[in-house]
Amino acid sequence: MSTTYFALSYVLLAFAAVATWVYSRLRPLRIAPFGQLLRHMMISRVNRIAVFAIWWWVGWHFFGQPFPN
Repeated sequence: MSTTYFALSYVLLAFAAVATWVYSRLRPLRIAPFGQLLRHMMISRVNRIAVFAIWWWVGWHFFGQPFPN
């Protein structure tokens, strides 16, 4: 039962991300498109290091570990 809720939460999160992306394409003055946001974030060296650390953490925890049986 909890696995169903867990999977449903990921589906809802993915749907919200796609809906936000579509809305940012339709109204770029209200929500910045992802490329513009990333370009603005990468100006600072501290932000580049933080983005690298976050991607490293995601890769280590989700892609580096074997799947449980």
